[in-house]
Amino acid sequence: MKKAFSLLKLFVAFAILQLACKKENSFENGKPGSGGISIDLGKKIKTSIVGFVTDESGKPVNGANASAGGVNTTTDEFGYFSIEASVPEVAGVVKITKTGYFNGIRTFVPTNKAESFVRIQLLTNTKTGSFNAPDGGTVTTTDNLTLTFPANAIVTEATGAAYTGTVNVAAKWLNPSDRKTLALTMPGDLRALNQSGNMQGLESFGMAAVELRGAAGEKLQIAKEKVVDMTFPIPASMQANAPETIDFWSFDEEKGLWIYETVATKNGNTYVGKASHFSYWNCDVPYDLVKLKVKIVNNKQLPLSNIATRISVTSNENRYAYGYTDSLGICTGYVPKNASLKFEILSSCNDVIYSENVTTTSQDIDLGTKVITKNDNIATIKGSALNCSNTPLQNGIIHFILNGNRYRAEVKNGTFSKSIIICSNTNLNMDYIVVDLDNNMQSNTASAVLVSGENDLGTVNTCAVSAAEFINYTINGVDYNIAASDSINAALRTDVTSINASKNNTYFNFNFDGGTTIGSNHNLKYINTNQPIQFGTDVINPAVPVTITEYGAPLTGFIAGSFSGTIKNPNNQTITVNCTFRIRRN
Repeated sequence: MKKAFSLLKLFVAFAILQLACKKENSFENGKPGSGGISIDLGKKIKTSIVGFVTDESGKPVNGANASAGGVNTTTDEFGYFSIEASVPEVAGVVKITKTGYFNGIRTFVPTNKAESFVRIQLLTNTKTGSFNAPDGGTVTTTDNLTLTFPANAIVTEATGAAYTGTVNVAAKWLNPSDRKTLALTMPGDLRALNQSGNMQGLESFGMAAVELRGAAGEKLQIAKEKVVDMTFPIPASMQANAPETIDFWSFDEEKGLWIYETVATKNGNTYVGKASHFSYWNCDVPYDLVKLKVKIVNNKQLPLSNIATRISVTSNENRYAYGYTDSLGICTGYVPKNASLKFEILSSCNDVIYSENVTTTSQDIDLGTKVITKNDNIATIKGSALNCSNTPLQNGIIHFILNGNRYRAEVKNGTFSKSIIICSNTNLNMDYIVVDLDNNMQSNTASAVLVSGENDLGTVNTCAVSAAEFINYTINGVDYNIAASDSINAALRTDVTSINASKNNTYFNFNFDGGTTIGSNHNLKYINTNQPIQFGTDVINPAVPVTITEYGAPLTGFIAGSFSGTIKNPNNQTITVNCTFRIRRN
């Protein structure tokens, strides 16, 4: 599996752009069942998809399942994944799943001999409210997404049998006016299939994720011939342009496209639509598309990957969308046809370093090659790496963090090089490590001040720290082992350090009092597991000390330690627990 990375070729979320009223400053709205592009989802190409998966706080999600074209892998401790698969040429789809989160799905336009890059932020799937299925009920989120369930409207998803117990509802409203966050969290890329099966773009006025679970955790759905009223708040900045009726779409996770279902009606500053099943739902105005392509290179004609771009409606530059170049420096995506747009190339801190007005027609458009000639804007990170034998590292990666974003590049034949566009005349702090993937070793965490031009990190030795991660534990004499390739994460807060691990259907979670000191002056505060017996308790008496042997730097260092003792579960049973652990810090 390839370890090099490139970034998304897709102008994600063009549909987020609010439309101006005048035709010359906007683009024509489509009608469901009319217009659009005829597409063939059966025509596939083999490609690579790589990317980073984070949670809503920006922390990497380890051990999530990533799938595309029938190929599966898992994210590593950095939240990174890489897949080679055959996907539809017009709409490739990568899907991220992990217990505790709504599914994350990104749709992209793949290219032969290039890697598509995605950043996906998973939404936490937690209970918003509950009701008794025979009675029906209403559940409202803190941001005023409201779900109204009729009586006797719930069935078990697996069997279709009527469900009569407690329904636990997890719901998230996705704010369509928060465009940057929406581009990370929404499913797909706001392309859709209308009633004729043709592809169009969507302008969202409100989106939501919903999941129903029974008292035993089983998945539930809406019964046939029943509907649930969904009430979406309309953001204040979008209310003036919100139509009285709007098309109501559900998301197809396999196609990676929205599917027209019915219409929603404006009621004051909300839209009300009727959902017949649950996944993601969306209130949108459709519009027609053309394909746009651009290539970005440096003054040596070398492609620049990981370059942010933005396109906006010229009548209102606050209506915009982002995209990224791929490993060939190419950015390709579908944009509004018959539109006056502004195309921009951005630095790592969103400075505009290139701008061009673009007018689209009904034909696809190629903007050609854009050469970034200002050396002040380009920083090249390069260096060499050695393994524990002091020979050139052959299979490794450099992982670095800049402006809160994670980046990754291959180490080939002992060397690495990566060019990015940075803020003009601004020095940026960068943290980095180099990892030997064959021997599970890594360098110490290091920092550098990134400047324009070449940034030579020198020779990095990867024999400094073991990169191994594990939780090995014994409960009542039964041994269990969970590795980084399964799912482990560690988060340090001011009051407590929390460790979470899972493998298949086994989970083991615990936390201990905070502080970064080495030694046995920590105490176990909470423990929860389901194997070999299920128990959990936050009352631990007598105290079980936790010995910490390693506290590394955030994001790239490790927490290591052990504990051993007896614990009374809530049923007053005595549980004997032994545990050793080492986990990379999030």
